[in-house]
Amino acid sequence: MSARTVRDVLLLPAAIMAVVVAALGGCGGGHGSPATDGPLSSGNGIHDPANHVEICAPGGHSWTFGLDDFTNYGHSMVILDRFVLIHPRNQRLLGAYAVPGQRVVGNVYWPPRYAGLPPGWKDRQAVRGFRLAPGKSFNLVLGLAAIAAGRRAISDGERVYYHDSSGSYAASSNSVNIIAAGPSTKNCT
Repeated sequence: MSARTVRDVLLLPAAIMAVVVAALGGCGGGHGSPATDGPLSSGNGIHDPANHVEICAPGGHSWTFGLDDFTNYGHSMVILDRFVLIHPRNQRLLGAYAVPGQRVVGNVYWPPRYAGLPPGWKDRQAVRGFRLAPGKSFNLVLGLAAIAAGRRAISDGERVYYHDSSGSYAASSNSVNIIAAGPSTKNCT
């Protein structure tokens, strides 16, 4: 046998072993996508991608999108690592806060300032590092603006990345955030 053939024959078992280990999950170790079955959930503790809500605001203003709440259905503290807008188009993020409690801030001009603003707003925190105890909830409040005036701005919800003592996870909302192309919500579609 030539040197090349011997080397190929010796490498074949190692390659097969690598494929078997990967198939059995030996290479998982935190690399790749976080699990979506963690303790944090938007809604009733059940994530249903088919059940989404469209929130549309008139164009020409920056808007607060604060209708998504997340609850820790687990038995240990969760810590938020980051969040992302899902498929944003023509949108710019102005701010993002975790507001403790179950009362939502709502859909108003950014930044939110109105009589009756939920008391948790004064205790808002940056998403990264926010800690949520078991059984507690928070309202994810975003400030969004259209990048180009006169063009519809949209994102297909948010995904929150977080961890607890058992691993890293991601939880998504089903709220589509739309800023209409014009001054009326007639331009939402």
